[in-house]
Amino acid sequence: MSLLLFVSMMILGCGKSTPPVTEKRDSQTGPVTIAGSTSILPLIEACIGDFRKEFPTWHDVSPKLTNQPTLIETVGGGSGFGISSVKSGLVQIGMVARPLTEADRRELKECDIQLVGIDAVVLAAREDNPLFASNADVTLEQLRGLLLGKWKTYREMNPALPDKPIKIVCRDEGAGTTGLVESLVLQDKQIEACASVMESEGALVQELATDRYAMGCTTLREAGLSPKVSAFAIDGIAPTNNDVANGKYPLLQPLYLVTKKPVAPAVEAFTSFVMNREQETIEAAGFVPVRNPPASTPSPASESGTE
Repeated sequence: MSLLLFVSMMILGCGKSTPPVTEKRDSQTGPVTIAGSTSILPLIEACIGDFRKEFPTWHDVSPKLTNQPTLIETVGGGSGFGISSVKSGLVQIGMVARPLTEADRRELKECDIQLVGIDAVVLAAREDNPLFASNADVTLEQLRGLLLGKWKTYREMNPALPDKPIKIVCRDEGAGTTGLVESLVLQDKQIEACASVMESEGALVQELATDRYAMGCTTLREAGLSPKVSAFAIDGIAPTNNDVANGKYPLLQPLYLVTKKPVAPAVEAFTSFVMNREQETIEAAGFVPVRNPPASTPSPASESGTE
């Protein structure tokens, strides 16, 4: 299956219906196809580079596999798309960057779920944003109020702040950050104050970097890539790597790879490589590796409902 065809099917998959599988893949030769969270995508692409350097062909991975190049194709689309695409068979690996809901667990009951790493969701803004400049620490209740539109201007929130509109920038509904915020912060309500919807974490952070009056929820890793954007502390706890690793920071974002059973040999070879050989790559990418996950992070077994 060509990458162009794969991307075309992904675009169709962004609608309400799940696209049918249009081409059967050979589990012995690949290509292995991966879709889902844009938060994990750069990490997985780095892992693919390491995998292909070590194993130029699938036969190099295992004598049982054929002597075809280790082609692995990736595309984003969001966590929801990753889940639905694995379930339908459109792709072999789904990337998910949010806690799994009961509905997700039902959808994925025939899948293997592997916890790859931990990120965090942060409220971010420029350092000259009026709220950040006055107090770079918000409570969960204040964050909830911002996302639900409790205050229209900074002055309504604090009389000492300028009478400028608060601009909330957010991800689309299929994004892992959106699902986590709506679950942990908004108690399953939807974000109501969104002024602009972005299709990727990178686009969201870029918008924050260019607009002094904008704020939005993104991943800690993505916020850290921009020198113009900083993260608020939540309830007095800053999203440092240490407090994400020890579970003190309240908005943890688990990162999963999801594969449908029975797992094809080529797919299993790659996911095992990521889990067993790429922990330093995961850490270098700005995530907390799973060799020592926070106690508050659900295990893959408890998330999937399987042993």
